[in-house]
Order: sequence, then structure tokens, then C-alpha cells
Amino acid sequence: MTDRPSPGNATFVAARYARGWNTQQQLADAFEHQARELGLRIDVSVRQVRRWESTAPPWPTPDYQSVLEAMFGQSLSALGFVPPYGNGVQSETVHGVRADRHGGWWRAVVDDLPNHLERLVAMESIATGVRSYQTTLIPGVLQTYEYACAAIRATGPSLSDEAVHQRAELRMERQRRFRPTPGHPAWFIIDESALRRSLGNRSVLLDQLAHLLQEASRRPELRIQVLQVDAETAIPQPFVIYQLPEPSRCVVYLEAVGDAMYADSVEIVAGYSIAYESLQAAALPPARSLEFISRRLANLWDPETEVRTSWGGESPATPATADAWRWRPGPPA
Repeated sequence: MTDRPSPGNATFVAARYARGWNTQQQLADAFEHQARELGLRIDVSVRQVRRWESTAPPWPTPDYQSVLEAMFGQSLSALGFVPPYGNGVQSETVHGVRADRHGGWWRAVVDDLPNHLERLVAMESIATGVRSYQTTLIPGVLQTYEYACAAIRATGPSLSDEAVHQRAELRMERQRRFRPTPGHPAWFIIDESALRRSLGNRSVLLDQLAHLLQEASRRPELRIQVLQVDAETAIPQPFVIYQLPEPSRCVVYLEAVGDAMYADSVEIVAGYSIAYESLQAAALPPARSLEFISRRLANLWDPETEVRTSWGGESPATPATADAWRWRPGPPA
């Protein structure tokens, strides 16, 4: 009898046998059962199990990760998986940010929130500081309700109208709860393209830009910088660096369509921190950024066009309000 080739991910295979799942199909069946117990409507095929047992197993998405770790009682790294961004991805720091540990208040707003978004809201709820870089959209905690609805529809075209409005309401509640700790300003670098992209219709963008100016003028802890299209530095992928409370730790959040990744290893956080510093240097200073947004708002405003908005029937995007932020306390340059 010829010897069977040894499995690629021997650690994972050994863990499967140790729990009595002698075939890949048995593990797939157990996975589906565990997912249902966690309230997740996901399953796995034998083909996927085979990939997990290969020489180079792919790093599971957050929902699959939650199920696997609940099944085996071990982290993915202990099961032979290698994080795509280094050993700091999805560490215990990230896993410790759970809904049940931080109130899960969002469950009263949204019926069914994906695991990666639930973890994001939990992370945001305890963060003492944030450094955000966005390339195509206005950051979620700075969006108006109408802009949030348009952005959610654009990134989740399969969502029902009810789901879109629930998630938009969640963003509004996130804004109300977003309170960075004094000494840790909330820093937002926004690519110029996001200020020019009309989601929904032009009035949505008008109100959104006016909202940015109003938020910057009334909340001195906010720092907004615009990265112009001709800036010497540009990074194609948006990211957010969250400063967590004691023990002091930073986590990098990387979002994709329908999923997200987290990284908190020293090397990765340091790399993104250096990248953020280069973006800060290349972007317009905060005061000039508000001037840029103000000019953009004034250029969009057409007094001959009637704009129906949620601002009491009259758009705030007027030549006067375009410069109104100058007469209120604003963030330092």
C-alpha cells in the first residue's frame, strides 16, 4: 500500500480528527450547525474544507473565522492559518471587541448586522482616537442621513430599502455616540474625488458639504484635511487607525465589499502610521481644507435651482453659509 501524502495544513487536520470529524463532509456539517447556533446564515462546502487543509490555506473571512474558532476553541493561527497581513491580524485585541462586552446597543437599531460591521461598531464605541483616510466616500461618522442612504445603496445594491434605512439610522447613532477622548483628535483625510462625487443627486452632495463645514466649526476635536488630486502622495486603499484604551493599542481597519480585515501587529500599525503621516503632509492643512470645501460648495450652489432637503425646505448650501464656518471657532491649522 502506498503512503498517502501528508496534508498541507497538518495542524488543522489533526484538530479535525481530535474532535471526531473523520471526514471533510463531517466537518462541513458541523460547521453549518455551529453557524446556525451563532445566528449566521452561512455554510461551507467540502471543497472549501479541502482548501483549509491545503499547503497554503486562505485566511477565512470574519464570519467564517467566528464559526471555526467557536468549533475548535482555538484561534486561527493556532489552527495553522497564516494571516495575510502578518501575525497581528485578527489577534486577541480585535477579538476582545465583542458586542456582548460593549452593550450591543446597535441591535436595537439594526435587525441583522454582519459580523464585520458589528465588530466595527464595537471598535468605534470604545476608541479613544481615530485617524481615517477615505478615497471615494465621506467618512461614515461625518455623513448626512441622505448621503448615508446613497452610499449604502451604492456599496450594497442587494440590500432592501428597509435594510438601507436601518443602516443609515445606525450611522446617525454612531455619530451621536462618537466622542474622541480629549487629547486624541479625530483626524479625517478625504480625497478630493469624494467631494466631487454626487451620490443620489446634487442636493445630497450640497447638504453633505455644508454638513462637513458645520461639524468642523462646532466640534474643535475634528481635524479635516483634503487630499487634492495633484497631491504628490496617494494611497489607493482607504483605511482607519483606531486608538484603543488601556492597554494602549492601535488597530488598523481595512474595509472591502461585504467584508473587512483588522491588523494590530506593531509592524503593520507602524507602517500605516507612517503612511498616514505622509498623507497628512501632502494634504491641505485643516484651515485651507475647509476653505477648499467652502469653495466647492459655493461652486455647486445654483440659486436658480430649488433644492428640497431635510433642512426645513431650504438648502444650507448658500453663498452665505459656504463661508459661515469662518465666523465660528474652528480647528487649528
